Amino acid sequence: MIIFKMLMDVVEFQKLNLSLCANRLRDRAWNYPLPLLIKWQ
Repeated sequence: MIIFKMLMDVVEFQKLNLSLCANRLRDRAWNYPLPLLIKWQ
């Protein structure tokens, strides 16, 4: 059970990392492509 608990902790940690990466990417995407999209229209 301890191993299972550790695995669950790792999974939660990875989910946190993924959400942080997603937020960072979304912020970056928000900052960069808007001028590009406006330029392409």
